[in-house]
Amino acid sequence: MDRINIRNLAMNITNKCNLNCSNCTCKDDNLDMSKKVIDETFEQVRKVRNLHIYGGEPMLAMDQLEYILQDIISNNVKIRKIYITTNATKYDPEFLRLLHCMDIYLKYNYKISSVKLNILKDDEHNKALKKLGMYKETLEYIKKYKESEYFSGFCKEPKILTKFSNISKNYITYINRMKMFDRENGICNIGPLVAINPDGLITKANATFKEQETLYNYGNINDDTIEEIALRNSVILNPIDWYTKMKVIR
Repeated sequence: MDRINIRNLAMNITNKCNLNCSNCTCKDDNLDMSKKVIDETFEQVRKVRNLHIYGGEPMLAMDQLEYILQDIISNNVKIRKIYITTNATKYDPEFLRLLHCMDIYLKYNYKISSVKLNILKDDEHNKALKKLGMYKETLEYIKKYKESEYFSGFCKEPKILTKFSNISKNYITYINRMKMFDRENGICNIGPLVAINPDGLITKANATFKEQETLYNYGNINDDTIEEIALRNSVILNPIDWYTKMKVIR
């Protein structure tokens, strides 16, 4: 199987979460991403420009985080940037150690530090924290994470997309299709985004649960390769390699 390039790869590594926000996009089934799904992903991938790891709460799936790092290294996957999003309700030095290990690997391939830690912080999260009596404790954890060299900034939970949203039909049609650059130049480049759920479903992260299984259900990585799934769902464009301008340290 020829390996592929993915411009933006998002991995929802767990549906576990210790909050209960009204705008959450994760299923309440406490499912962690299996090693099989992680293997199926990185055995196919040659390069990723942006890898986004999220949940649920990623720090409730530390084994998955460590296994992802091991899989990236063992398959020699070149990654330009890694973004990890947390709700900061836990402070774990082991989590920071993993970020450090990821950073070392990325620096081996590219010159600059490329691991970014994003912390969810919006009204819905604040309400959930206060309701559970975790607000003050989480603020203390946030202060510690802000001292980390990997802290990038705060972000909001993405707005859930729905076919009933106040956006045009043409836009819905657009976001329901990936872009694929064929193998005329010997490399398959897929984008703008491939999102993988814990069960292996290729979908769109910021959609309702129902629509992740219907409108944004592209296929399952356990059944087909990412390239096969892209061929069924993509607009085929002219060949391009997003990585030609990136200097790789050998």
